[in-house]
Amino acid sequence: MLNYLNKWILSLNHKDIAVLYFIYATFAAMVGLSMSMIMRLELVHSGDVFLHNNFHLFNSMVSAHAIVMIFLSVMPALIGAFGNYFMPIAMGAPDMAFPRLNNISFWMLVPGLVLITSSMIIESGAGTGWTVYYPLSGILAHSSISVDLVIFGLHCTSISSLLGAINFIVTAHNLKGDNLTMMDMLLFGWSIYITAWLLLLSLPILTVGVTLLLMDRNFNTSFYDVAGGGDPLLYQHLFWFFGQDGPLTFTVNALHYMLETFFKLLITTFVSLISLLALGVKTLRIDGNQQVTKGESFLGFNLVETSETTCEALNYNDDLKFNQWLAGLIDGNGYFCIKQKKYLSCEIILDTKDLKTLKQIQNKFGGSIKFRSGSNSVRWRLLNHKDMVKLINSINGNIRNSKRLIQLYQVANLLNILVINPLKLNKSNAWFMGFFDAKGNVSFSFKDNKPQLNISVSNKFSQDIIDFQMFAGNISFNKSGNGYFLWLIHSKEDILLFLEYNKFNPSRTIKFKRLLLINLFFNLTEIKAYQVNNLFHKQWLSFYDKWNLKI
Repeated sequence: MLNYLNKWILSLNHKDIAVLYFIYATFAAMVGLSMSMIMRLELVHSGDVFLHNNFHLFNSMVSAHAIVMIFLSVMPALIGAFGNYFMPIAMGAPDMAFPRLNNISFWMLVPGLVLITSSMIIESGAGTGWTVYYPLSGILAHSSISVDLVIFGLHCTSISSLLGAINFIVTAHNLKGDNLTMMDMLLFGWSIYITAWLLLLSLPILTVGVTLLLMDRNFNTSFYDVAGGGDPLLYQHLFWFFGQDGPLTFTVNALHYMLETFFKLLITTFVSLISLLALGVKTLRIDGNQQVTKGESFLGFNLVETSETTCEALNYNDDLKFNQWLAGLIDGNGYFCIKQKKYLSCEIILDTKDLKTLKQIQNKFGGSIKFRSGSNSVRWRLLNHKDMVKLINSINGNIRNSKRLIQLYQVANLLNILVINPLKLNKSNAWFMGFFDAKGNVSFSFKDNKPQLNISVSNKFSQDIIDFQMFAGNISFNKSGNGYFLWLIHSKEDILLFLEYNKFNPSRTIKFKRLLLINLFFNLTEIKAYQVNNLFHKQWLSFYDKWNLKI
């Protein structure tokens, strides 16, 4: 029961909240549809049919139907459900900027639905129309509490939409993927972003308008009451400042779908000319079969993968994937050892640029992090016995390096832990990406005056590298230094297969930034942007700076 509450009632996951929005919008649509059916059945026959000549109830039903469909069905479905589900994915973000605010914005809709639907049946009902125009909504025309309930319901929906709009705007600005600019954002992202701004600017006006109406009804003010010096036209002006935003909001979303469906190439060309100054039509070739990675540059077109599986791959809280990756990292740049007096230790050494990676491991398993003197590296060390047991149980069955397995057997024996031998490596296992983060390399060099991309992984023992051929490529022995075996791929087809693996098992070190640039590399290479006299040579220089992590 508690797990159920955490997953749905108290959920902070943007996809779970999006599902709640969709379920809520569907239920509200059914409520609104039932009202519509009663109204149509009443009108299809002459005379009294269902409502027993209660014309005010009919007007109340018309009012409630419109408010429910607009504020409680259409807006939650289009903005809340689709926006929450796809916006973080389109931004290359793991979630919304404010997950708790996201949860609150949804649950504010529930009292809104209760208040608005109950207003139809309490006392005489609110037969004001969905605009709630004064003087029909005034205390003289509607003395019952039903209009007040509608106002409070509109307050709830306005608060919900305002919190959601703030969340979308902050997410778009602060949680974009690496190397992703506002001009690189998909049209879907732009439609949600613009809609959020429209809601943020217009909804407070509606809230102010109905609040002044509430005060006129209950606190003897005269903002709209002519008898007290007020002006009923003021409410109309305030309402239509919001009301004109509604069609514009839906126009923006509809325009997005139309443009992306029918004029995608034209719009992409236009945006690229503005953002990159001189992009040609040839560059703007869309490969519909090419899968795309998070934060890919504009020349790669489909900037962010929008599938659910990709978003899940980017969720670093996936324990299974994380543990597999960690085992690969330990196999590559880590070791287990037994110090004096049977002190157990596990250490991982990475480049100082990967300090955040070690902090992720520290947050999960404890330990300490220290910069190593005399080298550009940082070390994570785990000594605590309780934490060591947790670590070994997490990675048990995933350690496969011959030397590391021997070390693990020695440490696990002192802790009375049975070591599980690893299964055969496959592409669904994140171990290889961990080993790649430790021992891998992504680089390009010029061959025959043309840049050639290379992805390689080195290892001391041949038996530990033979499984790497599941990604194709070749294995060779390098005699330099102490000698090591090298797995290498350089063909575009093999590299794209490796990128596909990276989507579901993402790199967690600084190497991730280079992997994101690979599709851009292929696009620039195809149009020969590396040549000095090429029209797009500036884009190549910008890419080169990003590749070397200068910007």
